[in-house]
Amino acid sequence: MTKYDLKDLKKWLEADPERKEKTKKINWSFVFKEYQGEPACWEKTLRGEKGLLFNYYELIQEWKAEVDQRERERERGFWI
Repeated sequence: MTKYDLKDLKKWLEADPERKEKTKKINWSFVFKEYQGEPACWEKTLRGEKGLLFNYYELIQEWKAEVDQRERERERGFWI
């Protein structure tokens, strides 16, 4: 099962100027604090339920797809 890391999401969002612009209003300090205290909130966000990052659901799904693809490739031995 793929483990999704909030810090990886932040890096991915900030790596692309367009994604970074779309998400510039996210208060990452608050998000990290809230999700660290409530891991279930992060899981709900990944499923598209209401949460701190609900407005960014489509971007999160795009990121999840990339993470899943990398994980599948790693399992097949393409990534070391």
